[in-house]
Amino acid sequence: MCSVHVGHSPLTGFLSSFASPVMPRWPSRVSRQEDLYAKDMRTCNQRLRSRSRAKQVKDKVSFPTPRPAQREPKKEPAWYEPERRLSTEFLAKPWDNFRWLSKDMAATPAGCFARLVVPTKRDAQVWPLKEEELAERCLFNGWQGSVYDVDVGEDGRRRKSVMKLPPAARLCLKDSMDYTWPAPAMAADDQLWVCVPCADEPYFHLCNRALGSKVLEVRGDGPAASLRMCELNGSDHQKWHVDENSRLASKQGCLSSPEKKFCIDVISAQDANSASVCAYAANDGCNQKWQLEVVDKAVSGRRLVRIVSKMAGHRVLTLENGDQMRKDMILEICYLSRWHGHQGLVQLQKVIWSDGVPEAILLERLGKQLGKGTGNDNKACVLLDIRQGLAGYSPARAARSLQPVAQVLRRIHQDGFVYNDLHDGNILRRLDMDCYKVIDLGSVTRAEHWQAELGDDYGSRWSRNRDWRAFALAFLGLVLGRQLDVWRLVGTNNSIKSSGIECPWSAPQAQGVPADVKEMIAGRPWAPRVRGLLEALFAFRVDDLEVCRLCAHTA
Repeated sequence: MCSVHVGHSPLTGFLSSFASPVMPRWPSRVSRQEDLYAKDMRTCNQRLRSRSRAKQVKDKVSFPTPRPAQREPKKEPAWYEPERRLSTEFLAKPWDNFRWLSKDMAATPAGCFARLVVPTKRDAQVWPLKEEELAERCLFNGWQGSVYDVDVGEDGRRRKSVMKLPPAARLCLKDSMDYTWPAPAMAADDQLWVCVPCADEPYFHLCNRALGSKVLEVRGDGPAASLRMCELNGSDHQKWHVDENSRLASKQGCLSSPEKKFCIDVISAQDANSASVCAYAANDGCNQKWQLEVVDKAVSGRRLVRIVSKMAGHRVLTLENGDQMRKDMILEICYLSRWHGHQGLVQLQKVIWSDGVPEAILLERLGKQLGKGTGNDNKACVLLDIRQGLAGYSPARAARSLQPVAQVLRRIHQDGFVYNDLHDGNILRRLDMDCYKVIDLGSVTRAEHWQAELGDDYGSRWSRNRDWRAFALAFLGLVLGRQLDVWRLVGTNNSIKSSGIECPWSAPQAQGVPADVKEMIAGRPWAPRVRGLLEALFAFRVDDLEVCRLCAHTA
């Protein structure tokens, strides 16, 4: 009998066509283990004399544990710079502040709060981080803070967001406030300072309890310079000590006179409430002399102090409006967390907050404002596009676009609050569709808030009505393409308290569609279609559900 060597025969191709197909075995961790098992069984089967014996040995065979794949160390993005952190002794924790300020809310959104808070900008993956690059992306800068256009996420997967920062803190002298320590509430924190020892003693960093881990630093090169609170970087202009003349002196000297150090100085030696403070070259004036009044000490050497001027008034170095600034920022986070996920409200993405006041709020990126808001007449907005013939709104389209805003107003009112500041600069269009959302919840109050301040006629009914009057103004602005004056017709938080402003649309006893509104829509072919919605918006007691129903019907 002859044998055919397939490997060297010209019939190789012919015979292979009749061979059964063999599936390829891809290397894997499982197949590797099977190969090891088969090898072990081949070596031991020669010595086995029964199936039971073979089964016992088979059960005892142990497979080698595969080694996990070696992962490359994580590379930090190019924009990342390591952030230094201070100890949080004597500084309030975010959850404590959040719980204290949200205690009067019907339901505390603790779960949403826990998911959204991160301690640093690095954890939130914000870009850019450098001040110079961030300044070029500023969208708005006002007394309530500043807003920047930023990117969030890793390289290649970033998304557009906006970052809201609290307003810059100003240092001044203030009359001493009564306080207790440990404080049961957030009071007088803007007059309490934490001294954190540096490695090069006797220098220390100065943190304000109301502002968290930011430290006091000199900004400028003299002979006079400004003072500001900034993130820790360990440089000499952030280090302080009390010299032999009771001056709070910086380790950094003046460039004009390096032998003279910068000292905390009350400008023009004004011994008065709210007197401004700066950094100035050392001198013998009483306006540069201070006493550190120790409130508490930690084992680590950190001290909680009040910095008291040695001038006659013995006023205290204070971060002006620090407590109020922190309260406003945290309350806005409370409201954004409470109504998170609502289609008519800008969505909260992250809160950068480790202690003290929140460092930043990250929000979704929206498009143009409905109107100019607090800007000038040439402010880019939807109403400007309508006037230039680039866009147009029918009553149906306007009602459909503003319906999410009506729904979120209804939800706010259901929970016992009012928006208070619904002007066309706080209503923004979405980037992906023709719908609008409201932003800036910094003016939200309880519905009965204005009654104690303005009188019995300004109760919760009036507050809710005023929100709906402002909504009517936004609706008419879109339909008519006109920039209407919300401050004169309806009034917001600031204008409603100003003398000489009548605000006819939101008068306490006003009811029915105003005459000027009837005049605006007179002769329009769509006037009958919107009459029911306008009557509901200008009713003596506006029915939120009815307004939302009529919005949907008009659309």
